[in-house]
Amino acid sequence: MSINRIYLPAKIANNIDGTIHIKYDRELMQSYLNEILGSDHSIDIEISIQRVDGRRTNPQLAYFFGIVLPIIKDRIEDLEGSSFTKEEIIMILKDKFFYEEIFFEGEYKKVHMSLSKAKKSEVKEFINQCVEFATDILDVKIPEPTRPQH
Repeated sequence: MSINRIYLPAKIANNIDGTIHIKYDRELMQSYLNEILGSDHSIDIEISIQRVDGRRTNPQLAYFFGIVLPIIKDRIEDLEGSSFTKEEIIMILKDKFFYEEIFFEGEYKKVHMSLSKAKKSEVKEFINQCVEFATDILDVKIPEPTRPQH
């Protein structure tokens, strides 16, 4: 199973000279691009830029994808004795903490929510639940974020 889509927190800024730059975490970008590329030498991609005002914040996503997710992934791999993709770990976490139940064809079904479309408060709660899960169930410590997770 390979990842086909990534969400990379970034910021667009206008410099004094009038040029516009995209600021992002280079290490995180390399990690994601490497995972999408897989064993291929080259692939075609499409880049989409979306304004995120009022939704989750870049620091929230940077903390989740850069700190929380890799620690949980490493610990689950240690416990299971096998490797998982980041996407598989995200699905496990969403299955536990980030879903809605909808009534469909006479029964309730669990539908994963989207981190890219979630409210800041929903993402904050999801991250908190993941950190608690890591601490209480996986017995691993997740460092506090270096910036506030509004």
